[in-house]
Amino acid sequence: MVPILAEAQAGTQAQYLSETDEALRIQSVVVAPIVDNVNGIYSKPITEKLIEQINLEKQWFVKTLTQNQDSDFYEPDQALKIINSNQVDCLLSSRVLRGPNGISLRVNLFTKPYGEALIQESKNLAKTDSLEEIQNEFTKLYQLALTRLPFDGQILSRRGLDVTLDVGSLKGVKQGQTIEVLQVLKIDRHPKHKFIISSDKTITGKILISKVEPTLSFGKVIFEKERGVVVVGSKIITNRSVTYASSSAVPQDPAFGDNPKEWRDETRPQFGRLSILAGIGQYNQSANLVGLNDVSANSPTSPTIKVEGELWLSSEWFLSVALMQSALTLSNPINGDSPKNLNTTLSSYTLSGGYNWLLDQDFYGPKIQISGGLHQWTSDPARSTQVAFTRMQFGGMYLGFDGSFTLDPESLWSMGTQFKFYLSKNVSDSPKSGDSSNETINDFGVYVRKKKSERLSYVGRLNFENYSSSYSGASSRPNAARKISHRNQLILLGIEYGF
Repeated sequence: MVPILAEAQAGTQAQYLSETDEALRIQSVVVAPIVDNVNGIYSKPITEKLIEQINLEKQWFVKTLTQNQDSDFYEPDQALKIINSNQVDCLLSSRVLRGPNGISLRVNLFTKPYGEALIQESKNLAKTDSLEEIQNEFTKLYQLALTRLPFDGQILSRRGLDVTLDVGSLKGVKQGQTIEVLQVLKIDRHPKHKFIISSDKTITGKILISKVEPTLSFGKVIFEKERGVVVVGSKIITNRSVTYASSSAVPQDPAFGDNPKEWRDETRPQFGRLSILAGIGQYNQSANLVGLNDVSANSPTSPTIKVEGELWLSSEWFLSVALMQSALTLSNPINGDSPKNLNTTLSSYTLSGGYNWLLDQDFYGPKIQISGGLHQWTSDPARSTQVAFTRMQFGGMYLGFDGSFTLDPESLWSMGTQFKFYLSKNVSDSPKSGDSSNETINDFGVYVRKKKSERLSYVGRLNFENYSSSYSGASSRPNAARKISHRNQLILLGIEYGF
């Protein structure tokens, strides 16, 4: 295409229309008071600093919400209501939270037409008592958030080939610089969090800058895709070129040298995690049989494998599943009965959903999980002539609690505990030992986690499980049972991968 260097805008003018581009027209913003967890110590001064910065750049007209907010993140309908009631183009909300491991900063930008978060940028700082330092770091985070927009500014006026732009030296514009005019065709959003992750743009023109002021710049159109397509309101991009190091400056990192390793992007997991653990169990089963009194058998080392998966529906809600399988051999406790050794399998599955209660507003930090679901545990021994042990299933609906906290300032080590409180319990066995009553299910565990990378962690677990039931009435086994109990202790090690 031949650049248009025409003297004037004569004749028919082309119009490039894009709904996405129109939806991203930002000229005004309403700023919500910054949320903090220290009784407003950070909120007022940093909110004032943010508004001062926006006014200094003079790109957006600013309004402020006067009422303090409980959270910095809004549901789309709530954000859209605030935007429309203030008659602005977008809503800017932020938070500054102080936790045991430092300061957590976050900036959100909600836009029309649906009220979804177009931008979300966060940063963690080491613990500091300097308000000025936090203000400066927050300003940097805000500036970084703006670079996530697919444009830097817009054209304020055009007369002939002369144009005025709403960006100047404060945005890095320099005299003699060539600035591109663009139109946004499409934006791609994160599938869960909805903030922008990429965009498709087309270049519609170029402008040569002739004069620069702090918040304005002036220049001439030197290229148009078609005559008159560069208009007032057209978006511009100043300078986002990427400079790569020369070959002599390439660092000697693990991706190069004599023993190269594959380089991987260490972004944080967004969708869930999967754990695979293996170890040994100490299992004991005892029964009170009519005519034989108490019999018991145990296995001190039963190989065990466990798989756990968690799917994050949002930062608060999740679904999870867990499967466990053990294989072991028990000595037949009835003298003269056969076979002497009873090959036994233990298995369990858990299906649940729950809620994350974040203790310092960091999803990867300390939190309490409250869950509810179904759990079933099965013991399946080989059948003996006198039926020493039967196939038994314990299960029911439960309410679960899981609390975790970090052990070091870098959050590499964390520790937690979990237990299940059963709302309903049921038991079945074959052959039938009688009518069951007084079922007892105890499930308790502790764990420790060591973070290897953003996605990979090492995990160790210690679980205690107890299942028991009393019986009365008719039995279909040779020796009726009055009470049967199972005790299982698991020591498991494995890996956890976030995806």
